[in-house]
Amino acid sequence: GIADYVKRGKTSRSIALTEGTLDMLSILYYVRSLPLTAGMTVTRPINSGKKIHPAQALVVRKETIIIGGRPWPAFLIEPDVRKAGGIFKKSKKPRFLLWISADDRKIPLKIVSKVWVGSFFVELTDAPGEPVAAGS
Repeated sequence: GIADYVKRGKTSRSIALTEGTLDMLSILYYVRSLPLTAGMTVTRPINSGKKIHPAQALVVRKETIIIGGRPWPAFLIEPDVRKAGGIFKKSKKPRFLLWISADDRKIPLKIVSKVWVGSFFVELTDAPGEPVAAGS
């Protein structure tokens, strides 16, 4: 129930965590564990490094995207990163878009982010097997 921030072996601060608190990376794993539907919103407490605040991720839509020359049914997820801290906090209109496969594997396929220093783009280059329909 406590997050300790340690630098050079010394605890600089401690924050009491609310039940179910996640960080920006673990919320993506959490969302992948859920049965997703277009339009749903996932809300969890997030530890931004200094504060705990409610964070939301919207499952924007289900669509087919091309990854590695293959069509993949995918969910587009957009977490609200405005209070995420770090590089997102310094950005006026930060965005983070994540596409995960719309099958039982929920493979992260593509990430696009825009922050004050620029944008980055990550795309899966290889995955075992073929894209499969959810429930297959």
